[in-house]
Amino acid sequence: SGLGQSELYDPGDPLSAESVTRSAWSSIDGPYYARDAWASGLEIGVTASSGDHAHPGVGGGLTAVYAPALTREAIFDAFVARRTYATTGERIVLDFAVADTPMGGAVEIRGPADGSFTVAAPTPMRYVEVLAYDHRQRWWTAARWERPGRSLSSGFVDSPELATLYLLRVELEAAPDGHIGRAWSSPVWVRPVVAEP
Repeated sequence: SGLGQSELYDPGDPLSAESVTRSAWSSIDGPYYARDAWASGLEIGVTASSGDHAHPGVGGGLTAVYAPALTREAIFDAFVARRTYATTGERIVLDFAVADTPMGGAVEIRGPADGSFTVAAPTPMRYVEVLAYDHRQRWWTAARWERPGRSLSSGFVDSPELATLYLLRVELEAAPDGHIGRAWSSPVWVRPVVAEP
């Protein structure tokens, strides 16, 4: 939001409250961020907004929704299914899937996790990366592409013995005004395969 990113506690991030606000707002250490919610087992998608109660929609993030139709019912169904991604305001196109399961979904995987994505941005990207989280409460970068230009369609393979989720994160090159553009997919959750007796 206009008050800073809510992905994780990181006061040094260029999108932290300390960096993006001109007020006394600051990042607070604690389990208040999206990564903390995911680590606790909550399956929530991502959204973004301005955070400006006086002027909604001005100077802040955008939420994108994958829906089969432009109707109220279809859009709300897509929200419930977590078929969403978020940007800091840039009109970035982002699609992400793991084992043919789109962002927001859950999938059982036997063997390596095979993922795919497409990203198109209005300006060159600094990086595109796939983040993973595991049962040992550890985050890691499963795959990363440096300075891929303005669009990239690719895949990745990761060994998901312990992984519980994957998500895609994109950062744009800094704009002339210093603004950092970023986008986040909703995760894809990985379910353990239960062996039949």
